[in-house]
Parts: sequence; structure tokens; C-alpha cells
Amino acid sequence: MDNTQERLNLYTYIQEGHLLWGGKLHRDGYGQVKVDGKFVYTHRLAWEIAYGPIPEGIQVLHLCNTPPCILPRHLYLGTPADNMRDVVLAGNHGMTTKTHCPYGHPYDEANTYYNGRYRICRTCDRERK
Repeated sequence: MDNTQERLNLYTYIQEGHLLWGGKLHRDGYGQVKVDGKFVYTHRLAWEIAYGPIPEGIQVLHLCNTPPCILPRHLYLGTPADNMRDVVLAGNHGMTTKTHCPYGHPYDEANTYYNGRYRICRTCDRERK
């Protein structure tokens, strides 16, 4: 077992079916450890130890939606678009929790439409035209 695996093992614990990182956490809740003088996310390290290198431009995502979890079977590879879709579906994207547009109009069924990328306030859209 190499030093990186040993370090991961020292700072992990099992809780509710997750293998959680108990060391340093980034402000976004993901585990971090210093490797070769640089901070790296622990879920990425766990993936590489279990499955091998991560292709360039690919992210390691959580099936369990638990940022400090490093259990390899709770992780999968995806694109940044996959990651954004997961964040929105889980209700963790800041924009999905907004109930009103910047001008105070409600984001409800009658006043909102989706243009394929984001929500549009119908009232504001009418006023702009």
C-alpha cells in the first residue's frame, strides 16, 4: 500500500454507508489532502487508487451527493455538464432556490418559462420588448 492510500485510510470513517473524509475540507465540503505540495480532492484520489487515471476534462462525481464521501462505488466519472445537471437535480444550485427574479416577480408556473438554458421572467421579458 502506498503512502497516499495510507494517508486516506488514516483520516476516513464509515457513517451511514459512506466512507467519509475526516481531514481537511475545502469550503465547498470536499475533502482535501496535500500531495507533492499541492492540494487535491480526496474523492479524486480515491477514484484514481481504485480505478486508475482520470481522463483530462473529466470530473469525479458523487452518486450519493455527499461531498466528503470517498467510497469508490459512490463515485463516477462525468463531464462538467453532467456535474451541473446533478447539482440542479439535487437542488444544490444557487439559482434553483431563487423564488423571484431580480426585480421581485415570482418564478411561478404562470410567470416563468425556460429557454433551454435558464428561467425567464415573463413580466420582465414583456417590459423589455
